[in-house]
Amino acid sequence: MSSIRIPDGSPSSTVAAIAPSAPDAESTGAPVLTPMPPLPPGPIALPSSQPAATSPPALVGRVPPQTTAAPKFNLAAAMDDDAFTSRDLGALAVPPDLLAAFGSASRVLIIGHIMPDGDDVGSALALARALRALGKQVDVCIDDDIPGSFRAVDTDHELQRAAALQGGSWDLAVVVDPGSAERIRDAAKLLPSAAAVAVIDHHLNPHTPADYGRVAGPEFMTWLEPGFPAAAMMIGAILSKLDPALSAAGADPEKLYLPALIGFCTDTGWGYYQGIDPEDFRYFKFMLERGGTTLKALQAVMDSFELPKRVWALATQTMTIQSSKLPPALEAELLALDARGQGVRTFSEKHTDGAPGLAMVTVTAAYLDGLLRVGQLEDPTLVGIDVIAPFKYGHLRQMQELGNPLAALLFSNARGEVVAELRSVGDAAFRLAKSLGGGGHDQAAGATLEGAALDVVRDRVLAWAKADGITA
Repeated sequence: MSSIRIPDGSPSSTVAAIAPSAPDAESTGAPVLTPMPPLPPGPIALPSSQPAATSPPALVGRVPPQTTAAPKFNLAAAMDDDAFTSRDLGALAVPPDLLAAFGSASRVLIIGHIMPDGDDVGSALALARALRALGKQVDVCIDDDIPGSFRAVDTDHELQRAAALQGGSWDLAVVVDPGSAERIRDAAKLLPSAAAVAVIDHHLNPHTPADYGRVAGPEFMTWLEPGFPAAAMMIGAILSKLDPALSAAGADPEKLYLPALIGFCTDTGWGYYQGIDPEDFRYFKFMLERGGTTLKALQAVMDSFELPKRVWALATQTMTIQSSKLPPALEAELLALDARGQGVRTFSEKHTDGAPGLAMVTVTAAYLDGLLRVGQLEDPTLVGIDVIAPFKYGHLRQMQELGNPLAALLFSNARGEVVAELRSVGDAAFRLAKSLGGGGHDQAAGATLEGAALDVVRDRVLAWAKADGITA
């Protein structure tokens, strides 16, 4: 597998192997866990458009054979292959009441979720631009900071925080890709000012009127497609249905489709993620053709943001704190956190047969804040969510590449929450997320636990993996 630059701000085309952490169990009172072993020298094989050369190790005794990892989809080759024909998204069914609501509404509020990803941002912006092209007054609310790569998608600064929209009123509020109602945070306070609410989602969790402060009736609509790889595919279907009106209005197809294409790419890992039906990429190819753009153009948007290399190296432990040439006070702060076991900690728990089991990385809010200040020495525009990228696209992906059937990223934040990002072969990620009060997809899920302690959530994950037979 070739190494490529990862979307979302990885700093270079290759990343050195992640070294094990050295937790200080005595100072934290935490149980002594087995740290991840050192990895082979050289760059990590990052997601690419090439299929895997070899199959991952057999996952004996943990998941059924049919859920073992499949070769990764060669997205670039498929887009260049004339035999891999596109499929019109207009053939997909969109609820008539939703289309009617779009037609009758004059003022529309579109809401995305916190901890925004490309699917969230891209879907919200694509729908907003389409409705504006049809003469609607549209506001878009994501009540959180936007990661660097996706700030480049918001070229017209359309995304707003909930506080800026207080006092508004709308005929229709559309909640896009939420996963659960809790994930829209203070944007929920805007919903009483909307005459009707619609939820468009591709996650497995159900959505009820009560979740959004409504009662059952025509003023509450849901369109749920858990079999779709991204909410952006649902938005693409809406754009296709609206195409005659959009064409008559002179809408720019590239401006409409590019955000949705970014969403589709990032939620499928550019063909890297497991569990995606290759046939769905025929719809992606239709969107690419309809938008008149290319994979190279999409990658250029993502590459417009680059996380400072020193942040990536410290987060992935390929550079020591002492060698990173930090201001003395900041260096001392990070060293103190690390000495107390409050920095980056990586663990590997094996199955009874000695094969890989659970791999986990944890990082505290204080250390993330320190990494943010390291990054802001070079780029003052960085926000907190930017420094999560090395953990999601470095640690978490590497754990998967090493054949672990379950990989977990746990981090605390300044709001007193612990966020869990989970990946698996089979449905372990979803089942673990549900046990933590979250949800998502079978192989990619997560949870946000309010008022929880990081070490307590870590212990819950360890106990769950052992009870599930993933670890000894």
